[in-house]
Amino acid sequence: MSTGLLFVTAPEADHKLINLLLMRLRDWEYGGGQDRLHLMTTKNAYDLDPPAMPLRSGTQEKGETSPPLPSSLDNAWAGATLEDVEAFCIDLKRNDDGKGMYNKSLFVVVDSTDVRAQTCILGERAIDEEADTFTWLDKFNKMRIPWDDLYVTWCNLDIANMNFDEFTHEDGDVNGWFTYREIGDDLSEGNQRKRDREIQRFRDAGHI
Repeated sequence: MSTGLLFVTAPEADHKLINLLLMRLRDWEYGGGQDRLHLMTTKNAYDLDPPAMPLRSGTQEKGETSPPLPSSLDNAWAGATLEDVEAFCIDLKRNDDGKGMYNKSLFVVVDSTDVRAQTCILGERAIDEEADTFTWLDKFNKMRIPWDDLYVTWCNLDIANMNFDEFTHEDGDVNGWFTYREIGDDLSEGNQRKRDREIQRFRDAGHI
């Protein structure tokens, strides 16, 4: 499994909100709370390294970002546009050397739209359906999705277990926007309680 690309463009998202986001996006069901996403803190697609942030001991295998993040977090993507993110991912794909751990055809964006309602954008790079050979297009299909549904959807796309259109209601518009078809998460009640206890522990410690 790859490591996902996470961008937080909402200027109002402080380190506490990002810590909560990271907790909600963990693999609680099958990974025992394993982190799978990398919080992007650089806008240079040719200078991507695992983040210099406090990580839980023994859990960073592929550049994942683990909370708690410090209040001094410098988020270079605050205020960026979705077009900025798409261009970055295309550039990142061009510079594959040493970056194989990241899935560059998928991205997650937390923007100012409904950030407090806990939704985000999931994007997947489009392919040319009419080409004789597999060909990437310089555009992305996108949908807005609740935080709690994000991981299972991202995971199925990452491992090519399901196609993007299987998570949507209808054909996308000319800009590549689709409407998410709610499938819900697959989190058991026991793991929901485990997640909620861990989030409360972070809240009590002032991280959220």
